[in-house]
Amino acid sequence: TVPADTNISGGSTPQTVKIKIASLGAGVFTVSVPLSGDTITLTSVTRQLVTNPAGTIGALTIVFPVATGLVHGQRFGLCSTQIVTVLTLTAGAGTTIQASTKPSALAVPPTTGAGTCYEWAYNLADTTWYRVQ
Repeated sequence: TVPADTNISGGSTPQTVKIKIASLGAGVFTVSVPLSGDTITLTSVTRQLVTNPAGTIGALTIVFPVATGLVHGQRFGLCSTQIVTVLTLTAGAGTTIQASTKPSALAVPPTTGAGTCYEWAYNLADTTWYRVQ
């Protein structure tokens, strides 16, 4: 957490609160080297996950964080440097992932070699991850 002044007047000293780092759009950057069939479970402070396998992998499961500790508007990004033939995204306990926009594979465009990236934003009101990119 980061301490911050609320600038609320009325007291003799500033009102200080602790803000979760995810509220500021920051968090942990993780590079993973998964094998086919692996499962990667995210924590509530994961901001970006890059999978960097040695080559194409057949299957990969990503488990999103549990609801505890998530904040409204929190972002999570996923990129891969290699093809993932079957991608399974699983919602963490107490959350859902908007079903209509869940990718089922990760591709690497042959013309650029750039990895495929997606990003989600968390809506606290309905505990749903919405794909925004």
